[in-house]
Amino acid sequence: MRLLVFVFTLTLAACGARPNEDFIDIEAIQSLEQGVDHDLPLIAQAYSIKSSELCEKEGGTWKQNGSKQSTICVLPAIDAGNVCSDSSQCTVACVAKSDNVTAGTNVEGMCLESTDLFNCPIYVSKGVAEQSMCAN
Repeated sequence: MRLLVFVFTLTLAACGARPNEDFIDIEAIQSLEQGVDHDLPLIAQAYSIKSSELCEKEGGTWKQNGSKQSTICVLPAIDAGNVCSDSSQCTVACVAKSDNVTAGTNVEGMCLESTDLFNCPIYVSKGVAEQSMCAN
């Protein structure tokens, strides 16, 4: 019985204990919640952003997109419009300059202007047009 009273007393004492004020760093938690890992590819950065405030802070546009009208952050690509022959040469992707391109033909591409992938671009891989892929 004495052991039970002792354990009960210790439990009550522990309930009243306060953590060290340095234990919870609110600013560190907020910076984690509001930051973007710039080591990630640009598309991954865009999809990791969950608020309009952070999107705009990163230079993006918060918009509804796709057939489900999902709200996403669209970030601009720094190499938009640059000539390319493969997506490995672009921040986002290399796409054909024209929509009137037959898959399998040799084409010159250009780097996509943003992380907005909700359309039907013709991607260019190793200088060759791929089949058009529509993302909704």
